[in-house]
Order: sequence, then structure tokens, then C-alpha cells
Amino acid sequence: MFSAHFSIIVALLVLVGFGTGFADESQVLTGTIGKEKLDDQTIVICELGTQACLPVSIDGDLKVQLNGENTSVLDIPIGTFVEVTYSITLEGQRSVSQIEADPTKTIVCFMSLGESEVESVSRLLENQHAISSFEFISSSKQVLIEYEPDSISYFEIEKLITDAGFVIE
Repeated sequence: MFSAHFSIIVALLVLVGFGTGFADESQVLTGTIGKEKLDDQTIVICELGTQACLPVSIDGDLKVQLNGENTSVLDIPIGTFVEVTYSITLEGQRSVSQIEADPTKTIVCFMSLGESEVESVSRLLENQHAISSFEFISSSKQVLIEYEPDSISYFEIEKLITDAGFVIE
């Protein structure tokens, strides 16, 4: 009798677990919205500290608070810093359950970033009044930048860096 009840309980737990479609608990990913557009249900996040660009599945109806307004996740501008809560589906996809955006931060990824480049980029960024702070993550060839989006855009920051001769991803 105990064995039969135990088997039924195990079977129910397995069904409930598979019924959700998720294999793992929620995980958090921080980075920026990438330039790659895969489809209307997938965005790319360029991860802070790894230089990896990871596709994540989204629900087009998911909203995020951005500049005081509820905005569709699909309308978050490229380069916007985000914190994404996601789960891995049984199919191995990252499925977003929550996203927070900070339009005052971005990440720029460099193809190479040695000590002399860090010094040159530092001088370049320090001379921009709209850039309030920055931090280099040498292991991933990235710089995390805090800036005033009303005064300078992500694309203007990229142009500033590339016009100075640096190659970014």
C-alpha cells in the first residue's frame, strides 16, 4: 500500500515539474540589450563580466518601467543596462520572467583592451561631461559606463570610442 501511494506521489511530482516547462530555478543576468535581433520573441543580452551575448526568450506583453513609463520589453533601446530574471526551459532556452532597465548605464565591449587602451579610453571618457562614472572589467574587455541619457546616447558613446580608433564589438 505504501509503495503504491509513494509511486503515485512521485508520478504527480514529476508531472507537475514537467508541466511548468522549466528545469531550473530563476537566475539573474545583468548586461545590456544587444544589437542582434533574432525574432519577436527573443532578445540578446550582452552579459556584464563575460562578454557573452546570450539570447533570451521573452513574452512580447512583458512590460518594464523605463523613463517613468511602462514599456514593452521589445522597445527597450539597444545598449540599455538591464537585470533579467529568467529560468531555463526543458528545451534549454532562457525564458524571462522579469526585467528591470536602467537607462543611465551601459556596457561597451572592446575587441582588445590592454593597459594602454584603458588609459586612453579613461582620458576620453573623463573629458565627457555627460559621463558621470565608468569602471573597466579587464577580464571581459568591457567598460561599464554611467551617463546622462538626456545629454548623450549610447550610440554617441560608441561613436566617441570608435572615432578615437578603438574597435568595439
